[in-house]
Order: sequence, then structure tokens, then C-alpha cells
Amino acid sequence: MAAWQFDVLAVFDGSTSLPPPLRRRAEKLLAEHYGQPSEMFKDFRVYGGPGGNRIDLITSDDGCGELWMRVDARAEIDTFMRQIVILMIEMECALKVAETGLHIPAQIDVFNQALQRSDAWKFVLGAAPSSDAV
Repeated sequence: MAAWQFDVLAVFDGSTSLPPPLRRRAEKLLAEHYGQPSEMFKDFRVYGGPGGNRIDLITSDDGCGELWMRVDARAEIDTFMRQIVILMIEMECALKVAETGLHIPAQIDVFNQALQRSDAWKFVLGAAPSSDAV
């Protein structure tokens, strides 16, 4: 992960492992919003480009999945972050900030605050990252 990237995961019922029905729902919603994904590896689909803002869906052998959202703090991110919040609300999921492990609700203001406390944001602003990021 590059210094300007901010990753969050979908959290359902306290877990980042999405049950098969929810994973299938995520696939459907992502295809509707972003079109067909690129397959990076077997069972690893990328919605959006390999660089910049993107969403990764990783499917395990048991049919469960993990949904990772990568925000490129250097880019225009408002629309992408709002799309993530809408997707999480539609899936009844919260977000987990990968950098800190903190679970946050799918609310744009809380999501923005988490990004603005992150090392990625500090990197983009030219400030030294610290260990107190949220």
C-alpha cells in the first residue's frame, strides 16, 4: 500500500468476513455501480483501476468475502467516499479503518474525519505521519 492510500473494509455484524449471501449482494451492487471488475487473481476482483480509488472483493473457498475500499488521498475523493457510504448503507455494513482497526459507522462525516486523521492524509498534506491516526 502506498503512503497516500487509505483503506477501509466492510464490516457486517462485527466481522470483515461477509457471509455468502451478502458477498453476492455486494457483487451485484458493485457491478451496477462500476461495471464488470478486473480479476487480479483467482477470486480477487477489482472495481476501478489498479491505481487510485478502487474497491476489491476477495472471495474465500467457503463463499464468504472481504470488501476492501482503497481511497487515493491525492485524488478527487468526495464522490467515491459518498459512493462507499451509500454501498455500506445498502449492505447494512459499517466500516473498519485498516490503519487503526477502528470500526466506524457508514456516515460521510465520520468517514471524512477518519481519513483526515490518517497517515495517508498527513502524507498528502506534507506532514509526518504519526501513531495517533484514527
